[in-house]
Amino acid sequence: MKLYPKKLDSLEALKREKIRLRYERRQTKSSDLNPLSELGRSKISGTAKSGLLSTVMDLASSQSQWQTAMAIGKPLLKMLRKHRSKKA
Repeated sequence: MKLYPKKLDSLEALKREKIRLRYERRQTKSSDLNPLSELGRSKISGTAKSGLLSTVMDLASSQSQWQTAMAIGKPLLKMLRKHRSKKA
């Protein structure tokens, strides 16, 4: 039964292989080795997440149409202002 695919005859060959593997490990990203490590991460910033969460909470707790419109209107106005400032 073979445990390692390369045939290492001497102690020097073993040391060279150890150094090569250490260098290879430093050069590869963790996502290359484990694609599941990137699963929980998103590209949305923390402030955007908190803004989205507050909007969802406002929508869930709104009891009238006016409160619902206010909960949706604030983020929409902010988004429109940001979009308008990027155009200019």
